[in-house]
Amino acid sequence: MTERFDAVVVGAGPAGALVARELARRGCRVLLVDRERFPRWTVCGACLGAPGVAVLRAVGLEGLLEDSGARPLQRLRIVGWGRAVDLPVEGGVVVSRRTLDAALLAEAGAAGAVVRTGCTAALDGETPEVRRVRLREAGSTEVVEALCVIDASGLGGLRGDQPGRERHEVVRENSRIGVGACFPPGSCPPIEAEPETVSMAVGSGGYVGRVVHEDGSVGVAAALAPGEVRRFEGPAGAVTALLESVGASLPTGAATDGWKGTPPLTRTRRRRAERRLFAIGDAAGYVEPFTGEGMSWALMGAYALVPLAEEAIRAWHDTAVERWESRYRLHVARRQRLSGAVAWLSRNPFLARGALGVLGARPGLARPFLRQAARPPLGESGS
Repeated sequence: MTERFDAVVVGAGPAGALVARELARRGCRVLLVDRERFPRWTVCGACLGAPGVAVLRAVGLEGLLEDSGARPLQRLRIVGWGRAVDLPVEGGVVVSRRTLDAALLAEAGAAGAVVRTGCTAALDGETPEVRRVRLREAGSTEVVEALCVIDASGLGGLRGDQPGRERHEVVRENSRIGVGACFPPGSCPPIEAEPETVSMAVGSGGYVGRVVHEDGSVGVAAALAPGEVRRFEGPAGAVTALLESVGASLPTGAATDGWKGTPPLTRTRRRRAERRLFAIGDAAGYVEPFTGEGMSWALMGAYALVPLAEEAIRAWHDTAVERWESRYRLHVARRQRLSGAVAWLSRNPFLARGALGVLGARPGLARPFLRQAARPPLGESGS
């Protein structure tokens, strides 16, 4: 007989792991799958903003960050176009995805979710009562059923049962791609990678962030024009050129996991929900996270979805589709627009140079933007 779950969550990043944990805590039978094995390293700026910290606090995981060794985030340093500015940041922390993802995955399992890593998933049809998901692991294939499927599978989303499903996203023209690497502790001059500081280098080809992780390693993450990566024959050359243009340098030594990349970053999903299917995290749409808000968006989206997904499991109503679209726009998409505006500004040398010059003289002018970015998320009910 086909095994049935209340919810199948595909993708065990911050969004998927959190929603799986919360549904399991509410008594739902949850399967959480991910194609990777953990712990794993992935391209990320490693900055969890105040809204993301607030979500973890609201679900009783305030101790997770301390246990993970997360460091307080206090300063954003931006250098580019002949300007430099230091801006205060409040309420956020620095924590690598390797550490945070593994901790959240463990919490999901402890709450009762069935966890399967090294397992790929694809949609495999539906009936009015269930969605089917095809799983492949270690050469074997099986199909499971779910009253609700949650797509937290990252950029591009789930594939499967409908011809043309890969066209359910619109990738922004000239979108930048993400690249990143992690370097051993002590591989970056202290002035270029200070604890509690995100150092951003901005240039015509994109921007690069550097930060010291909880274990002392140095994370480098960038959003670059694809042409720059080709021009310099790979991400390392493109990142080095951008850093050198502002008088900085790449950490010394070899990247511990090699350089990794992402598909084009900025994209919109036409539909974030279908019958018995919800998209969260990067799968729901994404913009270049210049402000380092990617992990916070993921956690906020998961937190917002939990009560709606629980309702859908108990009794499906087609109104859930539009309700999730509205809730996502309210709690996540508008924050993404704010970050997108900053990313757009960084593409315009004249405006960017002027803005950095003004902020260098009067950094207090950035306070309204920083407060908006750090604004707490939903109420504790998730509504």
